[in-house]
Amino acid sequence: MVVRIQRLDSRKGGTKMSKYTALSEQLLENIGGIRNITYVTHCATRLRVSYQNKDLIQMEKLEN
Repeated sequence: MVVRIQRLDSRKGGTKMSKYTALSEQLLENIGGIRNITYVTHCATRLRVSYQNKDLIQMEKLEN
């Protein structure tokens, strides 16, 4: 299941994508999508993701 997080922009009365939402969508795309993830955990400075298929990971895009 994917949950899209949007915050309300009270000045315009609409929704506005936060920079973290955009970053998370890019991350998800470059690790092969939600179906490629088997486990996620974090610490103070890192996000650790376990995956099923290494061939779907786009490391060059993740490193930039």
